[in-house]
Amino acid sequence: MSDWTSKVVTVGAAGFAAAYVGSAVRSYWASGAPLRDLLKGVREGDKKSFDGLLEKLERQDKEKEIRERVASYGIKHVLAGLTKHLKEDSIKSVGPVGLRILYRCSDLEIGRDNIAAYNGVTHVILPIIQRALNFLRETDIGPSNSDLLRRSGECLAACCNVSEKKVRFPGDVPAGSKSTLQLLRSKNFKLFVAQLSDASGSFLDHLSSTLCSVAQLEEGAHALQAAGALQHIATALAGKASRDTKDNLVIILRSMVASDSATRAQLTEANQMSKFSFLVQAATANRAERQLSDLITVLTTLFEKCPKHKRDSLASQIAETSLCDDLAIICGMDVDKTIRTLCDELLTTFLNAENRNLEDTVRQAVAVHKTAIEQQKNKDREREAKLRAQQQARLGRQQLMQQMGMGGMGGMGGMGGMGGMGMPGMGGMEDDMGMGGMSPDQQQEMLQMLAMMGGGGMGM
Repeated sequence: MSDWTSKVVTVGAAGFAAAYVGSAVRSYWASGAPLRDLLKGVREGDKKSFDGLLEKLERQDKEKEIRERVASYGIKHVLAGLTKHLKEDSIKSVGPVGLRILYRCSDLEIGRDNIAAYNGVTHVILPIIQRALNFLRETDIGPSNSDLLRRSGECLAACCNVSEKKVRFPGDVPAGSKSTLQLLRSKNFKLFVAQLSDASGSFLDHLSSTLCSVAQLEEGAHALQAAGALQHIATALAGKASRDTKDNLVIILRSMVASDSATRAQLTEANQMSKFSFLVQAATANRAERQLSDLITVLTTLFEKCPKHKRDSLASQIAETSLCDDLAIICGMDVDKTIRTLCDELLTTFLNAENRNLEDTVRQAVAVHKTAIEQQKNKDREREAKLRAQQQARLGRQQLMQQMGMGGMGGMGGMGGMGGMGMPGMGGMEDDMGMGGMSPDQQQEMLQMLAMMGGGGMGM
């Protein structure tokens, strides 16, 4: 072998060995590295360690076990690793991976508690959101196309999730809500709320979901009012937000009205009811039933909790808008009956407000849409009658089968030899078959069923 050939073989072997070692190292960090080694690398901010940890979390066979371990003692390492990249451009690549890890752990209560324990929302996630927004201002990339912004919004919504069902009484703070409290108490909360007016795409969806959780807490409703949320909510509702976002915004509005007197006072000022009329009309046109239900609840709460000395002024303001006509239209539409009931009750409340202008407006609106309202009521009665008939038929069949099993089945064995006897005295069979307490129709139905079941043996 010549020297030249020998050198080529040596170089080739060395290249192959280097490629193999590199592949083995990547495989080790991606899936085979012990969790403690991955977390150590994550804490140091190593990108490969972040990738390997996320891959471990997303493996289906051991996903739950790994997630519980990371949520229990790995959160602090993930947050520490992300902190190392906060002021660097590398946050663009490391951030989405680290945020995804936090997101995967935040569905566990211990994960949310640990994120709160290490101030993950205020010290890491919110600063990442700020960096992502700064990147957008420096480039032409739209908010919906920024992976860093989308992942940070997704992570924040998961960490601050507060279920409406868990807040039963004013002042309740359900377990796992510490991050939500940290968010609403943070010095940057007002700037965060202001993003409702500027955000778009998936980030706006996540932002509205986060603030929806904040609004479930009584302290959150007060904080939103102090941050000027009503103006930003109105701007977002008037824009081209998705239906989910608008649903969330109306829930925020409903929660604020229910918990915060300053919000109610602001919404009962002059010219505010015309805005509600616009929102109700838009929700009706889009058949957004969730929004309609919440908007009507907001109007009901505003009117019922309005101080007596201001109620007459509010009633006159409502009379000057098309709200009564909007509510009457809904009463005549084929929408969920619960919504129509809410509209009917609110119109009745307006009638009893002791304001002549509002009373006349309600009566006129109902008269204009009387035909549609009556038609809808007739449809309701027909549906209810049909449902009752189906329930009664089902109950009758159940009773029939029970009577057959308890009283009639014992006599069926001797019925096979009755074919040649001409079946005299059928009336005497009724008691033996358990039919004595049945109506004629039930008896006839039972005889038909028996004929189909044992016609050959009965000689029929």
